[in-house]
Amino acid sequence: MLPTFTDMNEPLATVAVLASPPREHARHHTAAGGLLRALAHSRLAQFLVVGGAIFALSRRPTRADDTIRIESRTIAALQAEEARRLGAAALTPEQAAAVRARVITDEILVREARRLGLDTEDRLVRERLVQKVLFLAEDLGGASREPTTDELTAFFEASRDRYTRPARARFVHVFASSREAAAALAPAVAAWEREPHAPSSPPPLGEPLPVSRFVDASEVEIAAVYGPAWFGALEGVDTGAWSAPIRSRLGWHLVKVLEKSRARPATFDEARAQLPLDWLIARREAAVSRYLDDAFRRQQVELDGVRLAAPPVVHRTAAHARASVED
Repeated sequence: MLPTFTDMNEPLATVAVLASPPREHARHHTAAGGLLRALAHSRLAQFLVVGGAIFALSRRPTRADDTIRIESRTIAALQAEEARRLGAAALTPEQAAAVRARVITDEILVREARRLGLDTEDRLVRERLVQKVLFLAEDLGGASREPTTDELTAFFEASRDRYTRPARARFVHVFASSREAAAALAPAVAAWEREPHAPSSPPPLGEPLPVSRFVDASEVEIAAVYGPAWFGALEGVDTGAWSAPIRSRLGWHLVKVLEKSRARPATFDEARAQLPLDWLIARREAAVSRYLDDAFRRQQVELDGVRLAAPPVVHRTAAHARASVED
C-alpha cells in the first residue's frame, strides 16, 4: 500500500525530526524508517523519484529558443508536395489540415527531442547528419555537374590502368558425361567437319547440355559456367582445331576454338560508357576530402588524449555514407 502524504513539504518535516528533543528522536526515527521502507518497495514512488530526477537534469531550451516559428509558405509547400504524391490537383480541406497539424506537431516533437538530448546519442540521427554534410560538401565542391569531353579525356589518361578489356574466347563444343564417351565422339566430329556448314555452327552430336554449344564470352563469364581452369585449358588449343577431351564442372567436352584474345588496355571509346560515373565519384570524393580538411582546421580532434595533426585520408561520398565506428 502506498504511503499517504498529508504535507507536501515532507523534507522540512525530516529536518524538524533531526532538531527534536532526545526523547522524541527515537519515535520520529522509527516513523521515518518505516516511510523509507515503504518508498523502497513502492514501484510508483520509485518511478516518480527517477522521473523527477530526469526532468530536473534534462536540458531545457533557453528563453531565446522558446518560440517555434513556422511560416505559412512552408506549410503550403508541404501541402503541394503531398498533393503531388497523391496525384491530386489539390488537397481536400481535411487533408490540408492534416498536413498543417503534422508540420506543427513535428516541430514540437523535434524541439522536445532536442530538449531531452535525444539527438546526441541516436545512431540514425548521427548517420543522417553525416550524410547531409557530405551532400553539402559535394554541392559546394561543384561535384554534381556533368563532365565535359575534355575532362573525361583527361580523367581517362590519368587513370588508364583502371580500364581494361578482359580476355575473351569464341568456341563451339560437344559434350559427354565421361572422358571415354567424349573421346568416342572424335570420329563423328571429324566427319562432320568435312561437311559444308557455317564456321560457328556446333556439331549436332553428343549428349544434351543445359548451356549453349556456341560460346562467345569473357574469361570471367566462361569460368562462371565451366570452372576456373577452363579458360587456361583453351589456351593450349590451336585456333580452328578440335581439342582432346577437356574436363569442366559439367563433364567432358571436345572443343573447337574459333577465336581467343588476351586481356588488354581499353581505348577511350571502349571505356566511354563507364567514364562519367567514375569521374563523378572521383570528383565527389575530392570535394568531400577538401571539406574535411577545412573542417579539421576549424576543430581540435584528439585520439586517446593525443591531438591529431591531420585528418585521416578517406574516399567517401554522400551516396556511401555510413555510421561512425563508435556507433
